[in-house]
Order: sequence, then C-alpha cells, then structure tokens
Amino acid sequence: GFGPGAGLPGEDSNGADGAGGAGYSTHAALNRPNDGGTYGSPLLIPLIGGSGGGGSTTGGGGAGAGAILVASNTRISVPGRFFANGGSGTGTNGGSGGAVRLVAPKVEGTGFLQAVGSGFGQNAGDGRFRIDTLDHSDLALGFQPNNASSLSIGSLMVAIPAVNPRLDIIEAAGTAIPVGSGPVGITLPNGSSTTQNVVVQATDFEGVVDVDVVVTPENGDRTVYPTTIDMGTGNPAQTTVVVEIPLNVGVKVNCYSR
Repeated sequence: GFGPGAGLPGEDSNGADGAGGAGYSTHAALNRPNDGGTYGSPLLIPLIGGSGGGGSTTGGGGAGAGAILVASNTRISVPGRFFANGGSGTGTNGGSGGAVRLVAPKVEGTGFLQAVGSGFGQNAGDGRFRIDTLDHSDLALGFQPNNASSLSIGSLMVAIPAVNPRLDIIEAAGTAIPVGSGPVGITLPNGSSTTQNVVVQATDFEGVVDVDVVVTPENGDRTVYPTTIDMGTGNPAQTTVVVEIPLNVGVKVNCYSR
C-alpha cells in the first residue's frame, strides 16, 4: 500500500527517535515522534491500503498492506480467511495494515479477516474493514482488529461510486502537473528560491474541504501545510499554498483531505 500515513526516516529503526512505523486506522502502539498518522474513511471510499514504515541507516521500513474489494449482486459467503497485514521492517519501523471491503445484499460466513500492522499493531497501525450488506443475519465473521476505529458495518450498496471526490496537485514550483499524476517529485537546484507555490485542485467534493499539503524531503522531517478549498467557488475548485522546499534535495509533495 502507498497510503499517506508513512513513517518518517530515522538514524536507527528501534530508538525513541528512530525510523517510524506507519499509521492507518490507528497509530503504532509505541507512539513515537516519527510514527505515521491516521487517515482514511470508515466507509473505505475511496478504497486505500496501508502505508510503509520509515527507512533507517540499518535498513528499510516494512511495506504497507494492500486493499481488497469483493462485491456481488447476490451474496458473499466467507468460510475462509482474508489477510491484509503490514510488513515487518528492520525494527519497530513496520508497515500498517491494509483494507478489506465486502459489498453484497447478503454477507455470511464464519471466516476470519485480519488487517493488523507490523508486530500486531505494536510497530505500525492497524488497517480497516467495511462490510456493506442488507442482510447480516448469518454474518459471524471474526475480525482482527475488532474495534470502532477499524471496523464498520453498514448498507452502502455501491461498490465503486460513479463520482469519486479527488484532490490533485496541478502546479508545483511553477511547473504544470497533469491531473491524476499523484505525488509530485521536485528537486530545486542551488540558487532557486526555497519559497514555492503549490496549486491544489478539488473535484466533486461538497462544502469547504480541509486539506493538508505535505512536503517530504528524502532526508529530513516532513512539513504539513493545512489549508481549505471552498467548493462554493466552482467544481473543480482550487487553492494556492505557499510552501518551503529545500534546495538540491529530492522532495515529494502530496495532498490529502482531512
């Protein structure tokens, strides 16, 4: 998974200020400064998986788990198991659990679904489950984790919405970015201004959208720039965020709704 709750890098993978474990529905239980944050919707719309742990001088972080969607216009029976577990890092910098969503008029079975972070949630946050059904009279599934942060059951009988709200960076540091490009990579040469504009576009949201623009250098701490986009001005709607980008260092710029 390539979710936005990635752990930050650190000098080692075990110390209090070492490389962080990823987050998703929960934080890593160790709750260290470099651990990734929580994100995503209990509805699993959009469907998004886990995040990776931060790298260190002793090795890479664990991979975030992916996302699984199973949909039927009749029923889903689960006698077996689904796993969407985060990968192990070189220490406590593991990947977070992924996501499993089941959508059918009837969902039944006594199977087991697991979406835990590395170290069973100690080294990374847990994932999410969503069950959408009209008849859960024979639903006896086991879940790990099984709590309000990670599991929700409802009746939203739409597997893939026709309209998916989306955020795009359409300009960064004076360069136009095609819609749908995802995270933007930037390397500013020496002599450039470290102060740059990032233009974010929101499509098919409603009301005022809370947005975080996140600047993450290859080496160093990420910086989060909170902003809002007012959909009352049009659809799509845009905002410009002033950010600081270090010179001669590879930087990733991304944006997420809150």
